[in-house]
Amino acid sequence: LEVEEVKNIFETHRSNPPCSRNQPPVAGAISWSRSLFRRIKKPIVRFQSMEEMKSEKGQNITAEYIAVAREMRDYEDKLFEEWKANVETMTSEQLQSFLFRKVAPGEDGHQVEGVIAGDGSSIPPEPRIAVNFNPGLLLTIRETKYLSQLDSRYKIPQRAQNVFLQGEQYYTYVADIKDMLELYHSALGALTATERALLVQHVEKLRGVLKPGFDTLNWN
Repeated sequence: LEVEEVKNIFETHRSNPPCSRNQPPVAGAISWSRSLFRRIKKPIVRFQSMEEMKSEKGQNITAEYIAVAREMRDYEDKLFEEWKANVETMTSEQLQSFLFRKVAPGEDGHQVEGVIAGDGSSIPPEPRIAVNFNPGLLLTIRETKYLSQLDSRYKIPQRAQNVFLQGEQYYTYVADIKDMLELYHSALGALTATERALLVQHVEKLRGVLKPGFDTLNWN
């Protein structure tokens, strides 16, 4: 009954397993499958020493247990191999993203208004700039961390390992760049129309310093 119940749970939820909140999808699904396997392994191992398990019924139960265990293992291996096959290409593309991106008005929660010049005309607001760090890289870092802890037979691709090892560095980069951009927007947002006109060369020089973040500097 225990084997049958676990088999039904596995078949019902294998396409969308209930993972822990902090676990990434692939490692979370494998952990869920492992927990189900442990649930049936313990009683079956205990029953193996009983004389009744040598009967035809006992042999059938053991065969069913082995079949379910094999199906779970195949499921886990398939999840890992699919992730492994895609992570190298995805990570390579994500690392080539430039550092900055322009944000549409209101997209990041900041409502930016234009400045009124002395002649009554409106000067367009300064475009918002945001850090262009792909969330997929954070997911790769988390998957690599949890998959490495799950099983030594899982060989993590080199590029994913490199991203994982630099994880703390990426977090620091993102935080520092966010702080810098906040200062940038705060400084320009505080300028009046007259001050903008007086400091136009300085503003252009500042924009020039940021320009490589849009078309040259990437996360590699």
